[in-house]
Amino acid sequence: MFPVYEEKKENLHLHSRIARHESPHLHNSVEFIYLTEGCLELGMGQELFHMEEGDFAVLFPEVIHHCQVFSGENNKACYLWAQPILCGQFASVMQKYCPKNPVIKKPQVHRDIVNAIRCLKLDKKEQNPNLVVEQAYVQILLARSIPAFNLQEKSSVESNDIIYQTVSYIAKHFKEEMSLEKMARDMGVSKFTLSRVFSGANSARTVRLF
Repeated sequence: MFPVYEEKKENLHLHSRIARHESPHLHNSVEFIYLTEGCLELGMGQELFHMEEGDFAVLFPEVIHHCQVFSGENNKACYLWAQPILCGQFASVMQKYCPKNPVIKKPQVHRDIVNAIRCLKLDKKEQNPNLVVEQAYVQILLARSIPAFNLQEKSSVESNDIIYQTVSYIAKHFKEEMSLEKMARDMGVSKFTLSRVFSGANSARTVRLF
């Protein structure tokens, strides 16, 4: 399956919904997942990370990830996506690094994280978004979670798989003018190899807009 690049247009998205399978994708936002019921398997790189009720996860921008639900019980989560403009001083860290394990277990989830999510949900419900308020709460989420992570360079989680490399390249350069020849040269592969990747996908540059 060819991973999808999601370009999120709004500064902040927040949804509480049933946890479900999510195919491999990446986006230009930082994603927060707060599991409120059941369990969930979160995939990043070559690893699966188990989440249970009360666990909190942070997925940095432009890192391919996916979700799997194997339990037949009720599985619910609060999903929040925030654009880099809301991340302040943490944006530069997230561009270069990502957590080795993106999941913080319930006993280590700081109460400020739970409170910030609750306040953002209330603000969203009132349909009165305020950039300054959203920025403050997103930075609280990051300030209380990033110190709990063991960070690594994003390049260390990238697969040797040519599809993964191709999608990662597109994610980093989608605002630029691209050509098959330039991509192949930058990635160090044959343009014929790259051409086969695109011919095997429905779209050479799949983008989902939100």
